[in-house]
Amino acid sequence: MKLLYLILTLCSFCVLAEPATNELLEVNGAREYFAKHQGLMTEVMISKTPELSQHRAVVEAWENKYFAWSKLRESLAPIYSERFTENETTELINFFKAGRPEDFLKTPTGRKYQALLPEINADYTKFGYEYMQKVSPFLDDMLQREKQL
Repeated sequence: MKLLYLILTLCSFCVLAEPATNELLEVNGAREYFAKHQGLMTEVMISKTPELSQHRAVVEAWENKYFAWSKLRESLAPIYSERFTENETTELINFFKAGRPEDFLKTPTGRKYQALLPEINADYTKFGYEYMQKVSPFLDDMLQREKQL
């Protein structure tokens, strides 16, 4: 019975933390970064495998499906939600909205954020690699379907 309560407590935390984490990813520039680089994955894939250029529409469809912000946000959220409480996430949101004031970095949350920043950046890199490994096979599937038509 205690296990059930623990699970319910953790689930309710995840539900409450998600909107704040999503907002944090908006205000810290992650969404803007990915929007700015929309279309880049198609170019990378084609430059890596030039024969894909004849299937550009399929590669673009793959990128639009698997690199849509909603999918990326869902995968990026744990980078923050596993490290920061809901209150700390709210403080970080306010920090970014306020233009990153220096005095925030003297607060407990600010110091924690600074200490974890190298780890967070490393996780972004790790996420990119792992996500690419996960979604690359879907491009192969889409190309196979196109050839069958």
